[in-house]
Amino acid sequence: MPLYGEDPIAYPLELWDEGVEGTALLRLLVNEEGAVDSVEVVESSGHEGLDEAARTGARELRFEPGRLNGKRTAMWASLPVEFSTRPQSVERE
Repeated sequence: MPLYGEDPIAYPLELWDEGVEGTALLRLLVNEEGAVDSVEVVESSGHEGLDEAARTGARELRFEPGRLNGKRTAMWASLPVEFSTRPQSVERE
């Protein structure tokens, strides 16, 4: 479970200016403390610069550690990282 309040992963400014968009699907190994130990790109965004930004940003994220039988444990997680120049809609409850 990702911790809320985290800064979003930075969009490379030069790619934003060029209008480059895409979604990278990452596979993360989250350790017992909630830090990311390993990042793999499972599905490329179609642009190496976006994939690298996703990998770099994901390494800085923190998560609620996984639990197995009540004990914290390292677990793999999937994380889609979308880079879009379009405004995001905000849903209200």
